[in-house]
Amino acid sequence: MAEELLTVQEAARRLGLKNKTIRRWIVYRKIEFIKAGERAVRISSVEVDRIIDAGRTPRITSSRDERPLDAVSVGETSTEDTRSQ
Repeated sequence: MAEELLTVQEAARRLGLKNKTIRRWIVYRKIEFIKAGERAVRISSVEVDRIIDAGRTPRITSSRDERPLDAVSVGETSTEDTRSQ
């Protein structure tokens, strides 16, 4: 995918953040940016994708039946567990 230059507003929208947060990240150098003029800045779409990937966590599944852990009720037992009692 070709690198696209985004405005602060576009980057904020893609990340689900407020413009103010992106501008704060720029001031504190927490995000790479390109100065496009005296006041204008642009953020690479590659940088936005990097931030999204850095925040991504893998889904955790139960080894018993590959259901997501949040789908397993607390105290739930399988038929194997009840037979051994």
